[in-house]
Amino acid sequence: MGFAQVFKAKIHSSVPYTWSILYQIKDFKNVYIENKQPDSLGYFVYDMKGKLPGEYVLLYDTTQQKKVYFFYNNEDILLDIYPEENHKIEIKKSKENKVYLPYLGKRDYIVSVLDKFEKQIEENKITYPDRVIFKDFKKNLKALQKEYTAKSRSLLVNRLIKNGNEYYPDISLDPESYFNDKLSRYFENFDINDSIVARSHLLSEKVYKYIFQIHPPVDPATAKDEYLERVRKVWYLIKNEKIKQDMILSLIGAFVNVNGQVSKALIEKYYNNFPPEVKSQINIRNILNEIGLIEGETAPDFEFTDLNHKYKLSGIQSDKILLVFWSATCPHCLKAMPEIQKIMKDKKDWKVVAIGLEGNKTDWLREHYFYPEFIHGIFLNPENKWDQEIVKKYYINSTPSFFVLDKDKKIIAKPYEVEDVKKLVEKLENKN
Repeated sequence: MGFAQVFKAKIHSSVPYTWSILYQIKDFKNVYIENKQPDSLGYFVYDMKGKLPGEYVLLYDTTQQKKVYFFYNNEDILLDIYPEENHKIEIKKSKENKVYLPYLGKRDYIVSVLDKFEKQIEENKITYPDRVIFKDFKKNLKALQKEYTAKSRSLLVNRLIKNGNEYYPDISLDPESYFNDKLSRYFENFDINDSIVARSHLLSEKVYKYIFQIHPPVDPATAKDEYLERVRKVWYLIKNEKIKQDMILSLIGAFVNVNGQVSKALIEKYYNNFPPEVKSQINIRNILNEIGLIEGETAPDFEFTDLNHKYKLSGIQSDKILLVFWSATCPHCLKAMPEIQKIMKDKKDWKVVAIGLEGNKTDWLREHYFYPEFIHGIFLNPENKWDQEIVKKYYINSTPSFFVLDKDKKIIAKPYEVEDVKKLVEKLENKN
């Protein structure tokens, strides 16, 4: 075909794909290379000359995240991709990919089946027929590894194929023993420091699977420490400092929606010790805003005034405190505050601290008098009521915002709606 060191791919589909993006996999990141439209013959063509050997990703559907992994090692690559035929890929040219891509497809299928059985093991719902099938698939994986390790012996992808194996313990073990064995031996035959592995999706896949998927912690009281211990073990396995740093940056973001306490702990334990050029790779403020304050943390202390009296949150004595950030110009707040007043009526063990975030004092002066039993405070900024230190300190994105604190000012809960406040108050009252 007369081309040299290029990647060419044609998408055969009833739906035209008019744009694609090429990424290089590097450590725990997909690094943008460039984007292209198809040429006159319908091929996406990328010049690979000078590119490092390793795995790359062609993303051709950003909506459904349809993509193709391929391995580059200083050779021409020509692929035909059929999204509507179970994402079939024909490798027209490339010694490496003629071995690697079939292996990857077969391996991913077998692993997905075995992983589903592991979920049943975790729930102690594995049956005798399941055990038989599990053993068969485990044998299939072993045979696949042997076959493609031999086929790839003279190729660079041999290093990925050998590291692509997955460890599955003896199915006859009880669930606790099974997963203890899996976690303790998971990285035994995986070269986490192989430079080619670091330029493939296998590195992040293995690490993320170990940390998040294999028998993940379920007890909220111990989950944070258990997750951190898994991170610590991987951290000490990896020798390359840059890869370690990239892993932590990746995990900080990944834990935001899993366990915000872990994200914050990773920031304190690792991120804060990174050099400035590494820190600048992620927007830590946005991440902290997304996590916000979390249950179990001590509420940040602050001083406030209600015009006549000065207070400090830490100085307010009460078994339980409902801290409300509201605004006299917020319609939701004007509806919520009378309801809060009804909920907290005759609750002797509670105090309500109502902090007004205001652009002007007049509306607040009028409204706050309706709730004389509350402890009031106002933070005023005529230019922008959201641009205040207290807003940043409590990561407030809307009003009303609620925080329930215990006598030591630890955050018990962050109710979202007034109805959530009501249910929580009733629950805590019933405990007494």
